[in-house]
Amino acid sequence: MTDNAEIQLTEDKPRGFMSLVLWLMVVCVAIGGGFATPFLIDHFQANAEESESSVTPRDQDEPPALVEFGEVVVNLNESRLNRYLRLNISLLVDQSAKDSVETSVKENQPILKSWLLSYLADKGMDDIRGATGQNRLRREIQSHFNSVMYPGTEPKIRNVLFQEFNIQ
Repeated sequence: MTDNAEIQLTEDKPRGFMSLVLWLMVVCVAIGGGFATPFLIDHFQANAEESESSVTPRDQDEPPALVEFGEVVVNLNESRLNRYLRLNISLLVDQSAKDSVETSVKENQPILKSWLLSYLADKGMDDIRGATGQNRLRREIQSHFNSVMYPGTEPKIRNVLFQEFNIQ
């Protein structure tokens, strides 16, 4: 019986050593991956930005133009308080597209204004508070206006600007 026990003990020692080496390798790979991740993310983001700028080239020498959309006043979705939001909106477009955007805004103004009133009436104070809320509003308004006025074509509205943003 002692011979079998000695043989079993000698067989267990290499397995323990191998599992220790395996665990050390796993820990080293995890630590190395943790250190390499920020560098890889920066690398891929830089490549994505380069490809985005090459996909949608704009004439950087052309000055932008403003197209006035007008004023919108809407009650906010606040249960305890009666607050309203007053917005005066301008659209930033390329100078070459100004006339066509003005025409399209005039033609689609009732549709756009109706959507905007419904959209803003569903917002609460937490949704529009601060720079983050305002930037989110700008992006969503820009996206919707472009999809209504230019479906299936290149969007012409570059940005939505708030000339007035009052909450009372």
